[in-house]
Amino acid sequence: IFCFGTCVAYLIAIGDIVVPLAEEIFGGGDYDVLASRPLIIGFVGVFLMTPLSMVESVSDLKWANMFGLVVFMALVFSVCYRVTYSTILLETEDTRRKKRASDALDYLIEGSGSIWGVFSAIPTIFYSFCCHINVFSIYTELRRPSIRRMDRVVFLSCGVALTLYLALAFAAITEFGGETKEDILTNMGHRSVVMGTTQLLMAINIGLGFPMNVYPSRFTIEMLFFSRSKPSIIRSRVITIAFVLSTAIVAITIPNISVVFSVIGGSSAVLVSFVLPAAFYIFTRTGRIINFYEEPVASALLVISVVFGIVATVSSIVSSLYPHLLE
Repeated sequence: IFCFGTCVAYLIAIGDIVVPLAEEIFGGGDYDVLASRPLIIGFVGVFLMTPLSMVESVSDLKWANMFGLVVFMALVFSVCYRVTYSTILLETEDTRRKKRASDALDYLIEGSGSIWGVFSAIPTIFYSFCCHINVFSIYTELRRPSIRRMDRVVFLSCGVALTLYLALAFAAITEFGGETKEDILTNMGHRSVVMGTTQLLMAINIGLGFPMNVYPSRFTIEMLFFSRSKPSIIRSRVITIAFVLSTAIVAITIPNISVVFSVIGGSSAVLVSFVLPAAFYIFTRTGRIINFYEEPVASALLVISVVFGIVATVSSIVSSLYPHLLE
């Protein structure tokens, strides 16, 4: 479910990037249909994501992941560049005062919106750090697999991600304030060379990251339903095609990427990150799923995570159905 939702979000993000560019090229003429969102998402899913998702090993995607890191760093640089350029070179003295860093801090502290928005935002944060799905595959493909080496990989990757997230968030709040969109790419536009190039690179990056979620999903389906069968390339291809087509259909029907992130973050991300690890730990130590007497901390984490996951998921669904609750 987590990987499926991630793939849906990736296709929506690609649509957010490519559709405006296609409208600039094909809009207002006889080729308007080529700029339609369903057509673009469907084309990307069927003709681009499906072939990319046929990989049989996570190691086949290592260069794609490195490219993704470089592109995300370029995105952070582009936003910071825009903030610096608009503040130092283009803004008047009065506007400069309104957009200085201290105002961004005030906005972060005071905030805006409602409690519904908080319960929709926190799951998105959980989702952004949820890399548990690929941990086992990455561990088995390390040159010298060990817990210590895997710890270094996890801490380094999460540390880099946190640094980039904070830099991008603070730069975006400084530039756009309360007008910051769920997808920062929609704020940045695409008319300048820097922004347009960055967005195209981001679309390519998202596309290269798509197979990282198809691979564990296909492996899970194989283990659940065909564990006693012999390996089959044809079966693997059919599962891949069906999975990608399903994500494309859902992505076409859901217009907002934040809905996917918040729902998956409140349900699957909380389950994978907090509920299942706590339950497994308690069970291996005591033979029970919950044991407040022998493992009070882990049991408390399990209960709190379950309650928060339910509240966050319901809040995300309600907020998507009634957007005015976020105001």
